[in-house]
Amino acid sequence: MSQYLRSIFYISKYTFLEILKSKIMMNVVLFGAFLIFLCLVASEFTYGVPQKVALDIGLGILSIASVGISIFMGVNLLAKEIETRTIYMILSRPIRRSAFLFGKLIGMAQILLLNICLWGILVLFTYYFLGGSFQSLIIWSIFFSFLEALIILCIVTLFSLITNPTMSVIYSICMFIVGHATSETLLLVKKSYLLSKTVKFIFIFFPNLSKLNIKQHVLYKQSMSMSYLLGSSGYALIYILIVILICILIFRTKRLD
Repeated sequence: MSQYLRSIFYISKYTFLEILKSKIMMNVVLFGAFLIFLCLVASEFTYGVPQKVALDIGLGILSIASVGISIFMGVNLLAKEIETRTIYMILSRPIRRSAFLFGKLIGMAQILLLNICLWGILVLFTYYFLGGSFQSLIIWSIFFSFLEALIILCIVTLFSLITNPTMSVIYSICMFIVGHATSETLLLVKKSYLLSKTVKFIFIFFPNLSKLNIKQHVLYKQSMSMSYLLGSSGYALIYILIVILICILIFRTKRLD
């Protein structure tokens, strides 16, 4: 293993263990209990399909909570390290800035994956407890929530490199909202050729998060083509890679004082 890969591995491991020991994991446990309680209560007010209501609420809350954790972690990616002056000690060693950034993002991605897996298990447990039947599209929906959270994590990290924490959070929330409104907006302006082309060009810079929102298909159609699922996954991974590369380019020239 090269020195560069070793640096990424150790930084990601340190980041994962540091966050794992923090209070955020206690919040995850409390939120999981709240999630089950809310799903069970909501299902009591429905007739005939309580499992679908529980699944709808569970997947929705899982998505929003995952994005919330992404913003919380991403905005503190460098701020906390600079405040504690840990970053100066790390970068004084033969560690590249890109390796440091990659390691931090991978460590945070592991925390996200752990949280989403735990919440996903709770959602599935509640769904099956209320009489739901297995469908692979639920797993895809949980996986897409993970990809969505990764996109937001990378975006808030990018904004944290060029502006202050407060504005980073605001910009990231705006990107999240616009990302989910992409498809609907394009449908509204499709009758105007010029406006349609302009909106499409602008939306190149925004993540099309509506591609990852398959909850309606999970609840009602219960099937989707594999080409769409793989295509949406590929789109999300390419977008994440591009944002990470931009982050690295900015971080290489950023003054940390």
